[in-house]
Amino acid sequence: MKKIIVLTLILISVFSCGDEVEFNSPAFQGSLDGTSWRAKAFSASIDENGFLTLYGTNNIETLELIIPTVAVGVYVFGDVDTIEARFTRADGTVFSTTFNPEPSNDPTNPVYPEYGEIRLNEIDNNRFTGTFRFIAFNASGTQSINFTGLTDQVGVDPVTGQTGPIYGGVFYRVPLISGSIPADPITCLDKE
Repeated sequence: MKKIIVLTLILISVFSCGDEVEFNSPAFQGSLDGTSWRAKAFSASIDENGFLTLYGTNNIETLELIIPTVAVGVYVFGDVDTIEARFTRADGTVFSTTFNPEPSNDPTNPVYPEYGEIRLNEIDNNRFTGTFRFIAFNASGTQSINFTGLTDQVGVDPVTGQTGPIYGGVFYRVPLISGSIPADPITCLDKE
């Protein structure tokens, strides 16, 4: 009887231990210039004009994604001036999708035009989920950063419905801490 109790306790100990990966934890992360970037703190806010800002920081750098409405959809940088991704380095250098690249005559150091998008895939219980990818420039347009590399995440494209790899970054269940979701948000399509 003693052996059965000891064996049972050992089996319970062995099978209850281990590293459990929790895939449903809120997150804000991406591939910054080909290396992993992950926010330690993140939140969402909605201002008095209805703009949604997703904010993440790793306590050294900050990333802000700004769209002019609170509605599921694809927001392409350049379509509307108020759609912006802003990244601030530890030294205070700000990179933004609203800054233009400086034309380069040096073929060994080309500067690519801005591009990218924010995909707001889900709004659930005041939490926001989606993806992003972009190239942003400093104010002079001479330096850039990018969130365009392949992440280790797989997701469903809200437009095509197809599952595939995610490039750039993801925000998952980022909580709203300021403002409120409008009952009838104005979208870019409403303005056309």
